[in-house]
Amino acid sequence: MTFPQAPRASAVLAFGLAFGLAFAFTLTLAAPDGAAAPEGPRPLIMPGKKTLFQKVITLPRALPRKDPKDSPDGEPIKPFTVLYVYDRRDDNGRLWLQCSEGTTGKDLFWVRDDRVAEWKQSMVLLFSEKAGRAPLLFFNEKSDILGIAGKPGIRAALEELAKLFARYRDSKEAAPPGFPVSAMEPMDSEGAVPRDQFYIMPIFSYDDSLEVVKLLEVASINPGSAPDEVVNELPPEPKDAQGKKEPKAAVCFVIDTTQSMGPYINAARRVIKSFYDKVMQGPNPDGTFLAFVAFRSSPQAAPLTEYNTKLIADFTSASDRGAFDEALSRVQEAEHSTHSFNEDSIAGINRALKLDWEKYGGGVIMLISDAGPLPRSDKRADSRDDPLGVRAKAEKMGVRIVTIHLKTPEGSGNHRYAQGAYESMAFEAQGNVGYIDIPVKTAEDGTPVFAETTDDLMTAFADATHNPGSAPPPAPEPEAKEESPQDRARKLGSLLGYSVRLDYLGTQNKVTAPTTVRSWIPDKDLGFLDGENPRHVRTVQVAVLLSKSQLSSLSQAVRSIIAGAEEMLSGGGRDFYDAVLSAAVKVGRDPGEFSRDPSRLGDSGLMGEYLEGLPYVSRVMSLTQETWDSWTPNQQREFILELESKVAQYEFFDSDVKNWAQFGDESDGDWLYRVPLSALP
Repeated sequence: MTFPQAPRASAVLAFGLAFGLAFAFTLTLAAPDGAAAPEGPRPLIMPGKKTLFQKVITLPRALPRKDPKDSPDGEPIKPFTVLYVYDRRDDNGRLWLQCSEGTTGKDLFWVRDDRVAEWKQSMVLLFSEKAGRAPLLFFNEKSDILGIAGKPGIRAALEELAKLFARYRDSKEAAPPGFPVSAMEPMDSEGAVPRDQFYIMPIFSYDDSLEVVKLLEVASINPGSAPDEVVNELPPEPKDAQGKKEPKAAVCFVIDTTQSMGPYINAARRVIKSFYDKVMQGPNPDGTFLAFVAFRSSPQAAPLTEYNTKLIADFTSASDRGAFDEALSRVQEAEHSTHSFNEDSIAGINRALKLDWEKYGGGVIMLISDAGPLPRSDKRADSRDDPLGVRAKAEKMGVRIVTIHLKTPEGSGNHRYAQGAYESMAFEAQGNVGYIDIPVKTAEDGTPVFAETTDDLMTAFADATHNPGSAPPPAPEPEAKEESPQDRARKLGSLLGYSVRLDYLGTQNKVTAPTTVRSWIPDKDLGFLDGENPRHVRTVQVAVLLSKSQLSSLSQAVRSIIAGAEEMLSGGGRDFYDAVLSAAVKVGRDPGEFSRDPSRLGDSGLMGEYLEGLPYVSRVMSLTQETWDSWTPNQQREFILELESKVAQYEFFDSDVKNWAQFGDESDGDWLYRVPLSALP
């Protein structure tokens, strides 16, 4: 035994897990688009495919041989190594596979087929937000989970199994026969698996016999760092290479400074000053860093707006607050109206994300506004990012977004839109979403509630971040009562601080994902389904592994669809598919790749085999000429804007160096990225 968040679209995740085992393909293109395949041996292609290589994952005690008839050649291959398959041979009833770690045919060897697992998936799982849920247990058998789920006291049973597993692991004591747990996510005292640690959790099969929980058969793999055997290991002693005793909590206020926000800007200024005063009186005045970004909307649309976004102050500790306080004192609301009731809050968040979060290990963006974000359809918006794309970007950086939304009478027609957008981009833990709405009748009534709510959130966040004995809020009571904004702020602040602390501990303790050959896990925390008030708290989220060439090809394909669609909108007069495929040829695609009479866009060959059959609802893959023709111009424009937001995400993924990882050696290994299912077109 060893132990080494998707759209917020539960329907997409459930759909993916329910049907995700029906398709079969692997990860890597035979050659990047437009490039000739190098001479020499090439891996086998998946049956029924043209460009996708066959891959396997090695199991413990897989021995390489120069020839199946030879004796083993060298030490066992590291378990969970991902290999390309070059040949298959039947030798007296025993199937052998010729393999290599790369695609150039270098260092080929043979291995028995029963010492590898066929991997015909591109979908993988990532651990969801850890704050507030129990460590995920990996069970030997599906029946072990079904037995626990069918009895009362699920939470207590899981906690007991976790304690026993930790005891056997830490003492190196052999678990008794029949012990059901084979591996475990790190415990809270050890921290969370770092967000930029590359691990793979492929899905082999699933079971949906439980009503609200999918049971998944998975492996858990750390490429290039798996132990030679699956054995008990003690977690390493905490090591702080930078000499930090405690995490450094980083919070950036992103505040709407338009005309209606004057009272709340003043209140936020007082809250920040009071918070800094409390930090200065505490034991760690240099443990919390605050920054401030102001946003309005497009000065091109309304020149008197002055700015779209403005960095008022970079991250500053309480002990160095002089310049920060001075800059904050000069922040005022705009004297003139912007061009829309909605403001460019997404531009404000993007400006905040450009700050140096890495030195703090991530942190929190606290967005404050009385309006929703400019929609993608507004040409004056600073970017084409949508709320889900902003959330995906922030999560990759370890940044949690929380919004305090002032629901004023003037914005009554805007409240539903704004809430939906801000909940889509928000941090989520234990079923709590990082969104707090404050109903406001008048500024005089609303300002004190806003100030108290903001202060409660900040105080709870700092306490949980810096308190080694902090614990997440308890599970909700069977009969949940309606909570005030202040109650929600205190709970959310504790979860935010606890989440930051878990990330810090995981990095300092260098914890890794569990390593296990084949195990069963639930896709939700079973403890939260116990009782009269169940909550659906996810343990894992779905991603798709794409190589550098696949991500580039995907981006090119989406850009081609955008170009073709815009030609149609401008009165191009040709068939929609012809316009799209013509745009693809202009960027270097071979016209021979495409079907000229597809029934839907997914059949055209434009998107590439690596996306065919993926278990999610794709408007692009299922788009038909009739559907396009049936849309109004506004619907067609919204479709284009949605694709533009996807391209913006792909550009960010391509530049996100920390989250790319390589299989094989540097000369012929594949660079891979775990793309959230929500980012696919």
